[in-house]
Amino acid sequence: MEGIIESMPIRRNLVPLRLTEADHEYLRKVATAPSEDPRRIERALVLLAYAEGRPLTEIAKEYQLTLSKVRRCVDRALAFGPRSALDDVPRPGRPSRITPEARSWIVSLTFQNPQDLGYTESSWTERLLAHHIRNNARSLGHQSVSHISPGTISKIMADNPYMQHGPFYEGRHPENPAIPILHLAHPLSGPLMLLAGIHLETAQVWGIVRPQHTEAEFIEWLKLLDKKLPANHLIEVIVNPAPTRVATDIRAYLLATPNRFEFIFSPAHGAWLNLVESLFTKWINQVVISQPRLRPDTMAQVIEEYLDSINLDPVHFRWRGTPVGEDIW
Repeated sequence: MEGIIESMPIRRNLVPLRLTEADHEYLRKVATAPSEDPRRIERALVLLAYAEGRPLTEIAKEYQLTLSKVRRCVDRALAFGPRSALDDVPRPGRPSRITPEARSWIVSLTFQNPQDLGYTESSWTERLLAHHIRNNARSLGHQSVSHISPGTISKIMADNPYMQHGPFYEGRHPENPAIPILHLAHPLSGPLMLLAGIHLETAQVWGIVRPQHTEAEFIEWLKLLDKKLPANHLIEVIVNPAPTRVATDIRAYLLATPNRFEFIFSPAHGAWLNLVESLFTKWINQVVISQPRLRPDTMAQVIEEYLDSINLDPVHFRWRGTPVGEDIW
């Protein structure tokens, strides 16, 4: 989301930044902390000045910053919240060369028996799957994977949410243990993605089921939250720092709804700490694995009904562990 053009025109009607007392106190502490990162101090000073209604040009001149740098800081605060704006937004990195459609096609192939496609093997190996993809990718419009390697297939499977939560598991060829085999604990007719979140105050679960998870689906989910919650509430969203969270279209939507959302990015190495992961585990165990073969549209309906059943009698999460030491909270 750092893709803001330097030469963008100056906006005459700037959106005010609303700070709570806690936000104001937090920014003030950061701005006056001698051991704080200089970049965070700089950004805190900019946001405090902007919240007072001072012009961007005046702020830039006082702190000897470029106007575009001040504007980027303010835009981050309006989009993600003042505290998240103090840190660098997770960067999406180089765009993937493999299209989402090609990834979905590869995953859907693992739901089929190789014998149904003319092979003698009854289970997929990464090598056999790569051979099939290379022979058929161009004719099906998936040129981005026409030269795919078994190693890339392994990475695609590892990145797939079904693989992460259990319906797939990896075994070994009975005659040659060096060859990994992709097994399906629960074969579906196609990939589905559940994008959901838990409202901590009410324990309600709001989610959408779609064939893929791109920035468009994430914006759709944010619009769902915007519709569910009162208009004057600040929506704090704890999210994993995935590339789809920082895409240009998402930033544009957040800037169009300033002071509405605040993103709290969980550390990349601690994404499993997000409470919603427990929901995904229950969804896999109680819905996906327990169901027979279903069409994607039928499975989507089953998942949506499952979410509705959860919301009929929501259960608040309670920590049951006992803190050890004063620094544990």
